[in-house]
Amino acid sequence: MRQLTVYYDGQCSLCLHIQSWLASESPIIPILFVDRSSEDARTVYASTEGLRGHWDLVVLDDTGNL
Repeated sequence: MRQLTVYYDGQCSLCLHIQSWLASESPIIPILFVDRSSEDARTVYASTEGLRGHWDLVVLDDTGNL
């Protein structure tokens, strides 16, 4: 695993707090944060079954595993 991608709800105060906290830590591997309402996230919605439906915070590894 070389990177984690965290998809979060940019309107959720808990998600924003978690994103801010994780971003301030020194991760072992790089973490990319993506607001689920962004264009990047919409591209993933179309190709990743696990991201469909209502969710607030999802973490994927660089192979696409939840």
